[in-house]
Amino acid sequence: IDLKPYISDNIDFSFEWYFAPGSMVSAGLFHKSIKDPIFGFAETRTNVTIEGRTYQTLRYSQPRNADKGEITGLELAYQQQFAFLPGFWSGFGVAGNVTFTDSELIVPDRGETPFPAQSDLLWGAQIFYQNDRLEAALSYHHTGKAIQGLGGDVEADTWDDDYRRLDAKISYRITD
Repeated sequence: IDLKPYISDNIDFSFEWYFAPGSMVSAGLFHKSIKDPIFGFAETRTNVTIEGRTYQTLRYSQPRNADKGEITGLELAYQQQFAFLPGFWSGFGVAGNVTFTDSELIVPDRGETPFPAQSDLLWGAQIFYQNDRLEAALSYHHTGKAIQGLGGDVEADTWDDDYRRLDAKISYRITD
């Protein structure tokens, strides 16, 4: 297969407001229009003869070009450090973000599918502490299910299920 490179035209708009020290709110819109996007294709065939040799089961995979693809989305984020609180408490803060996307991939002889590896919903939340020497955070992130590869028909497509991650980190600066 002669694979063509993909070309993407993108447009992004964003707004950010830093309303207090260590605090912000943001919103962003984006759109990607992709010509000749590349996707993974896999198929299993039975009783196939190739160059005189018969295979009971033949599974193959290869990258292929789709006709076009589009991804449109909205990103929202909020962070606030409670710098207005006294002393020790001023180091605490919260953050959150969410991204909503709508995507499509137009595949020859197949029609429209979601764009590979593109979840419709991603979000995260975090509580943190930060002062001159100590930084700590507890974060949770969620990525919704996404198609990963296309098969010969819809039933043969492969998907990643929802992905959830909990992270914790702590660091302490010993010297200046």
